[in-house]
Amino acid sequence: MAEVEVFRINPVLNKCYEHAEYTREQGNWPDERYFTNVPPNYVGKFIRFEQSGAGDGSQRTDYFRHSNGNEVAVYSSYEGRTSFREVPCRQQSDSGTKEKGGRRRNKRKSKTKTKRRTRRRRRTKRRNKRRTKRRNKRNKKRMHLKIK
Repeated sequence: MAEVEVFRINPVLNKCYEHAEYTREQGNWPDERYFTNVPPNYVGKFIRFEQSGAGDGSQRTDYFRHSNGNEVAVYSSYEGRTSFREVPCRQQSDSGTKEKGGRRRNKRKSKTKTKRRTRRRRRTKRRNKRRTKRRNKRNKKRMHLKIK
């Protein structure tokens, strides 16, 4: 892949970005340019950031809302190579239907999963009941011995 120019910027609220760590820099400060040979990853619309620490131990995390609805976190690198590129926002794709090229979900699998979950819950409830009964018996014996 050819090199792509990326920018060391702080994202602006409600704009969409791609993220990549720059691999090469060109020029001298303040006219530096940054390039990467790794394809930038679409992260979505910028919604917020969190910053903690101070000085050399500070950390910054930028949060984005991807077009599929997931929240994506981008952690700033210690070296300061975290770079972004502003791009047009992507629309949410309809990936749930077969006609649109998405995969269909098998309903039978979800039923078996719920059956398994209920079985597991029942088992754990039974085990917990047995354990509490045993504990109660032990405590009664101990209490009875203490009273005498």
